[in-house]
Amino acid sequence: MPALLDVRNLNIDLATAQGRASAVRDVSFYIEPGEVLGVVGKSGSGKSVTALSLLRLLPQAVVRCSIQFSGKELLSLSPEEMRQIRGAGISMIFQEPMTALNPVMRVREQIAEAVLAHASGAQSPVGKAEAWRRAVDSQVAHRISVMYAGSVVETASAAQVFAHAAHPYTRGLLNSVPTLRSERSKPLRTIEGTVPASAALPPGCAFEPRCSSSIASCALELPPLVEVAPGHFARCPVVAREAR
Repeated sequence: MPALLDVRNLNIDLATAQGRASAVRDVSFYIEPGEVLGVVGKSGSGKSVTALSLLRLLPQAVVRCSIQFSGKELLSLSPEEMRQIRGAGISMIFQEPMTALNPVMRVREQIAEAVLAHASGAQSPVGKAEAWRRAVDSQVAHRISVMYAGSVVETASAAQVFAHAAHPYTRGLLNSVPTLRSERSKPLRTIEGTVPASAALPPGCAFEPRCSSSIASCALELPPLVEVAPGHFARCPVVAREAR
């Protein structure tokens, strides 16, 4: 069975005062029917821009890729065909919760409301109980993709990411998470350095200047996503070499 959503080699350029900026580079992922994919990364890593590109809500951007949804190439659909997909097939809750969600309604009820609204005219109407069940099902991710500076640097099952993180950036994120055993008198662990600007990304791995494990090839070109374990991919030549 083909994936419900299959995005391949997504590249997005945005116009800025300094010229064209690479907001997303070589992003590929898929989502199976009934599956939840969690995309994580700091602000500016490309998560929202990627989501907006799926709905074709980036009119000023240059988008290059293949986006297959239920076997249809979204980039080739007419505006009217896209309107039929938005909301009914692909929905988006924008990241500002105070404006995207009603603070006096439970989140479950608001998500279930969208299910009920789009299923009312279907051949098999969905009742409130089924809509609530579907809303509760969007809460846990089966797989996780980690983004950094516009690229996916690691993707695997949620269990693999938390137990066996491969990319140095993913490890840094997990090491910074406080636990019940963390000493409150000590500052949280951080990743030294800063994220490069999207208008001035290096030709190689964007994390290379901050990485203590980098090798010469990391700075030359963007590394490919390599399968370092079954179903576990990382964009890191050092990890790929260790996995051989």
